[in-house]
Formats: sequence, C-alpha cells, structure tokens
Amino acid sequence: MSWKTIKESIEASLIERNLSQPKRRLKELENIENNLKTHFSSIYNDPTKLKEKSIKDFKKEYAKIKPGKNLSGAESSLINEIYRRLDD
Repeated sequence: MSWKTIKESIEASLIERNLSQPKRRLKELENIENNLKTHFSSIYNDPTKLKEKSIKDFKKEYAKIKPGKNLSGAESSLINEIYRRLDD
C-alpha cells in the first residue's frame, strides 16, 4: 500500500465523519506526511515498514523529532488511522 493511498483514504474519512475541526486534522496529516518524508523516508516510500514497529514504539520515535517531544491528540489519532489502513 502506498502512502498516497493511505493519505487519500484518511482524508476521505476525515471529511465524511463530519468532525468539528476536520481542517485541523487534515493540516496535521500534511505535517505527518512532511515529517515522514524528512525523518522517516523509508516508511514514506514503503508504509508497510511500519508493521515492523509497534504503534507505541513508532509514536515514541515520531515524538522525538518534535520540538516539545510530545504528540498532539490529532497526531496520535492520525498515526492510529495509518496503522488501521495497513491492517486492512
């Protein structure tokens, strides 16, 4: 499964779910994509490599690249969504 497929699926889901702030999550999805390109290029190029890591471990690694070293609720939720797409 390609990153593009995963991203498009998540975008469609966010829009369909009628969330109170879908633009915030869509923006955060863009940020995640940019961080994957920059810091996790092998995962960006082949998202199935995420299956080699537990979701907990990847969230810890991802948080390390952030200035505050913490994930927002939106980031955590979106990473969960990425893993769900890989399990489908």
